[in-house]
Amino acid sequence: MKKSNLGIILCAFILALSIVLLPAVSQCAPKTYRVEMRATQFGGIIYVLGFGACDLLNKNSDWIRGSVLESTGSAENIKIVGKDPKKKERTFFMMAAFDQEEAIAGHPPYDDTPELYKDVKQIMAVTRMGGAMVVADPNIKTLSDLKGKRVSTWPKTTTKFRDVYSFIAGAGKDVVDSIKWQYTQFDGYDDLLIGKTDAIMGFWPAAAPGKYIPIPKLREIMTRSKKLRVIGATPAERARTKEMFGPTYGATDLMPANGLGPGFPDKDVLFFVNTGGWGAYPELPIDVVYEMLSIWEKNAAKFKEYHAIGASIVPADWGLLPISKDMWHLGAIKFFEEKGIKYGKEYYDQVEKELMEKIK
Repeated sequence: MKKSNLGIILCAFILALSIVLLPAVSQCAPKTYRVEMRATQFGGIIYVLGFGACDLLNKNSDWIRGSVLESTGSAENIKIVGKDPKKKERTFFMMAAFDQEEAIAGHPPYDDTPELYKDVKQIMAVTRMGGAMVVADPNIKTLSDLKGKRVSTWPKTTTKFRDVYSFIAGAGKDVVDSIKWQYTQFDGYDDLLIGKTDAIMGFWPAAAPGKYIPIPKLREIMTRSKKLRVIGATPAERARTKEMFGPTYGATDLMPANGLGPGFPDKDVLFFVNTGGWGAYPELPIDVVYEMLSIWEKNAAKFKEYHAIGASIVPADWGLLPISKDMWHLGAIKFFEEKGIKYGKEYYDQVEKELMEKIK
């Protein structure tokens, strides 16, 4: 046989073989799966971390691509995604643990179509926002001392009001019912310095495991006065809040003495912690959630490159939310159990118990 004919036959054989094998190869290669992250406050911490999460997926996953959208908060995320079957398949979002709890129970604002939200799940813990009362009057030393005092807060319909109310309520109904509420929001920090209010909730986002930093407004007034003090709760007061409002509002952490600077706070204090994470509905495929968590775990140290608070996103703490195991997405459960990451309410309660035992 001539070499030219042999070459033709060989080329035809290779072409035929490629046609036969092409479908099998294409079936092995994962298809691109596009997800959307609904994050809160454009340009804020959560939005920036959400952008970082999607950016890490885009740069490191072979088959998942993500983009970030702005939303107004947990409740909107749960409701908008819950009402759209297509969004359920492709969306993960910022969700506070207490909002998940309320949605599953069908409490307002989730009572319009409660059946749509009851199966909302968490993927991983992301944020911890500490809160305790800040005062200037040296005679106010405990939550009980707030009885009959002026407390600056946010409107009654807001999460921040509930944060403040539930925190003080741990001191007793007589105390919280006697409060003279002032709905001055962030202006309350300035009012505290000039004596127009007696107390306001100070907020501290977690900057790293066990480390909290003040929000900018609180940091600013700390530089203007040395009279400010932090009023925390007792273990009994935190336990009482948990009994009244549930485990998510009873969630607690410890701010060590001098944790924010010399004398601030002047002693160890227990404060309320608003816990939250990235959530999704079961319709977001298990393998997609597992892949996302795998990518984030491998690149966890890079979250702080997007925002300093990203240093708090440590894989070992991704299961640290005060929720039961059935409130986690199956993709997260698979990941946690394979990686030995602890999760579930029993684990959270044990961590919290050990923490409370440290209070002086």
